[in-house]
Amino acid sequence: AVIIEPGKQMVQEAIKQARTLAAVRRMEMEHHERLQTILNIMDDGMICVDSSGYLNSYNKTAEMMLGMNLNTRLGKPVSDFADSLGLMDVLKSKVKKADEIINFKDNDIVVNSLPIMRNDRVRGAVSLLKEGVVMQNKLNSLYLYAARLEGQQIQLMILLLSLSLLVLGAGAPVG
Repeated sequence: AVIIEPGKQMVQEAIKQARTLAAVRRMEMEHHERLQTILNIMDDGMICVDSSGYLNSYNKTAEMMLGMNLNTRLGKPVSDFADSLGLMDVLKSKVKKADEIINFKDNDIVVNSLPIMRNDRVRGAVSLLKEGVVMQNKLNSLYLYAARLEGQQIQLMILLLSLSLLVLGAGAPVG
């Protein structure tokens, strides 16, 4: 039997490659932590599936909105626990679904879903979730804002009419 001992240069090259791999792994972990932090500060819920419909990412807001621990469902088909979100439909159709209102566990949720495409192939899908109450509050705020604008528009018209009457009155002969 022949025993081959690695030379000094081979050992140094292996150590160099191991250090490079460790540095890349650290950078990947930092990138993942940054991304997860961004996802967790979002007001919207977010759920992401791979091309087969298996849950691969989510944020804390989605967990709260859906009322379930999504960590225990990572790697499992989303159709088993949240089929009404429409992610499987988006995977099949490759078409975005916008502003669909669903009722999930007695909560109205506004869902926007879109496929994740790369090289004309579906690689997954993502859904952004907004609570229906939040959307209703925003709509109410818009109605109030429109009413204030309408009131200001009426005040402006009265002011313009008054100015017009003053201008016309100033030019009229005294009699």
